[in-house]
Amino acid sequence: MQAYAAVCLSTYCKHYNIKHESINQLINHLFSILISDDISCWEQLGASLDLTGRGDPLPDDVDYEIPVHLKDEFVSLLDTCVEVGEL
Repeated sequence: MQAYAAVCLSTYCKHYNIKHESINQLINHLFSILISDDISCWEQLGASLDLTGRGDPLPDDVDYEIPVHLKDEFVSLLDTCVEVGEL
């Protein structure tokens, strides 16, 4: 489910031409669940990213890249994609 969520976030960003290295790092992290053998370590790595998707405010530089009319939708998708593994 976590890898599917990464595909959703990646597809959304490509569709709306949203680009930022922190978003790329988070998407790569979400995909890395497929090769992780230590879920606890994987979760800690995710919490250390600039963009966590865990209800934290967007970093200013990422916030700037999100069109105003998509901001709420993006944040909702971001949080859902990160939390899907906990459902």
